[in-house]
Amino acid sequence: CGAALSVRPLSPDDWPTIERLFGPRGACAGCWCMFWRLRGKAWTAGRGAGHRAAFRKLVRAGDVHGVLAFAGDEPVGWCNLGPRTDFPRLEASRVLATGASAGTWGVTCFFVPPAWRGPGVASALLARATAAEAHFLFRLLIGELRQGALEVQMIEAVAAASGLPVAGV
Repeated sequence: CGAALSVRPLSPDDWPTIERLFGPRGACAGCWCMFWRLRGKAWTAGRGAGHRAAFRKLVRAGDVHGVLAFAGDEPVGWCNLGPRTDFPRLEASRVLATGASAGTWGVTCFFVPPAWRGPGVASALLARATAAEAHFLFRLLIGELRQGALEVQMIEAVAAASGLPVAGV
């Protein structure tokens, strides 16, 4: 486990890498990173092969946001994130309700094989998954502190970064 880690975003061509990382059981008991995407009977009915096929379709279509960690050529970790609206179970949860705007994203899944747990794989995944947001917030704060940014500029920056109209911020 002493190899240097590299982390990069998932691409639609990464399905074979996901299969290799998740193994025949689909990471965790046939989940295939579908738990937060499905509710009730749809979750139960698809466990295993159904979840695998559904996740493969999403990955290949470019509809999954995530990052992969590697030690050399070996995949050693996965982090899934995306708009809360991509995760119906998360959206429906009373416990996890945030009252956040429609553009809010969530981190919903980490998978690190047992042999790679401990040496910072999950931390590296989370850092890469949230790097754009951290950079945006840093620029926003620097603008506020050094340039005395006006509220309107702040709202415009948030709107631009989130893809929302100014009126929605």
